[in-house]
This record gives sequence, C-alpha cells and structure tokens, in this order.
Amino acid sequence: MSVKETHLKGTPESVIKYVSEQKEAQTVHFSEDETSNYYAENGNVKGVWMGNGAAIQGLSCYVNNSDLEKLLHGVTMDGHDISKRGNHQNNRRMGSDWTFSAPKAASILSIDDSRVKAWMLESVQQAIENFYAREMSHARKGKGGVITEFSDLIVAAGFLHETARAADGIIDPQLHVHVVIPNLIQRADGQWASLRSDYGKKKSQNLCTG
Repeated sequence: MSVKETHLKGTPESVIKYVSEQKEAQTVHFSEDETSNYYAENGNVKGVWMGNGAAIQGLSCYVNNSDLEKLLHGVTMDGHDISKRGNHQNNRRMGSDWTFSAPKAASILSIDDSRVKAWMLESVQQAIENFYAREMSHARKGKGGVITEFSDLIVAAGFLHETARAADGIIDPQLHVHVVIPNLIQRADGQWASLRSDYGKKKSQNLCTG
C-alpha cells in the first residue's frame, strides 16, 4: 500500500465537493467547479469518522458533509473558532488529505469481493488511529505555536474510492481511501489548537516541551 499526503487548498466548500464526485475531479488544487464532490463520488460514497477527537466532537459513524465543512473552516462542533489565531485566517491551512492506495491486484479483486473494500477501510482506520494519531500528531501551543505537545485527539474523515480518475474516457479500478484530517487537535488542557504532523525530525524536542 502506498501513502501520499496533500495539503488542502481552496475553500472548505470545494474540498467537500472534491470528496463527493470522484470521476469529475481533475486536480488536487481544489477549485470550486472541478473538485467539489470528488470524495463522495457524486454523493454515493459515505465518509466515516475516524480518530478519538471525533467522539469528543460528538461525531460518529457516517460523515455529514456540513460537519466536515465546519471543521475545515477551523470551527469545532460546539462553535469554538480557532481560525483567526495568529492572524493567519487568510492563509490558514485547512488540513491534509492522506491518500492510501491499494496494489492493483487488490483493486481488481475488490470488484467482485466486497470484503477487500472492508479490509482496506479498516486497515486505513487502524493506521490513522494507531500510528498517525499516536506517533505523528501534535498540537501547537504558546505564542506562534512554536511549542507543541503530542496528542492523539484528532478528527479525520475517511472516504473509500474504487476507481482512478478517468483517462481518455476509461475508468481504471484503483482502490484507495482519502482521509481528510482538518487542522484541529485537542490539547491536554482541553483546548482545540492547530495540528502539525511530526515526521520524526524534531520528535525528541517535542517530547521535552510537551
């Protein structure tokens, strides 16, 4: 399985459309018209909530697009808005799209075996909750967010797709999961803050400051 992270660009509304219509998407730079419904394949794919932070926000089971849009705006479900912190509201990062792609053989098998799709989604959820959340995610704190603390209280929404983008009118089987992770994470003090992924370069420093 391969994994790729893409920082979300555009607007929360366009991201939601991007996660709704897979076959019409043309670019990962989320323009209003081209990418709005990519993740949900014309509204036919239901996203599922992932992460311990989702339960804290009162989110479970299937994703309601308006709830995800709200989180991408930097607003928690109880209305707490962190988007204006640090005067970065005009260029604040909404979040990331982590794309997990299955090998071609698994994609072909999934056409006639729904168990492969279930296993794919389950394995991605385990990767997000048991590795990314526990080993890579941390919350910003202090002036400018230069101090961080590790936390596993993230919110994520996973959308399983079965095909690649159409090329010359041909749709190729490609089993993959888009995990949309809004730029929100809860700290130990209960406050919600911006999320930063740790790729291991500064882990020892963050362990000391957390």
